Amino acid sequence: MNKISIFDRLKCEILPLLERRRKKGIETYGHELTTWVDNKSAIIDLQEELVDALVYAKEIELEMNEILKTLQELMIEVETYEYPSRIGCLAVVRARKILKYFTACR
Repeated sequence: MNKISIFDRLKCEILPLLERRRKKGIETYGHELTTWVDNKSAIIDLQEELVDALVYAKEIELEMNEILKTLQELMIEVETYEYPSRIGCLAVVRARKILKYFTACR
């Protein structure tokens, strides 16, 4: 697997995301997010967003578990198959690496 710079990835993904959110805020509320907005509690907003983040994290965990189970089932099938080519063997090696990664993420 290729190594990717996390900082470079964040820079490329977060900056455009921030700009989209800023524009959406302007479209929805008529202005950017600012401090001391009337009748608004930033701490309550943060708590609600964190709860949402927990729900999304659980969703990702459940989806990864399904992917892991599928990979494990596929590996059982793959390991019983004979490969006539080097490409097939390389695919098995790569699949094992992916399975090992997903297993470690649990």
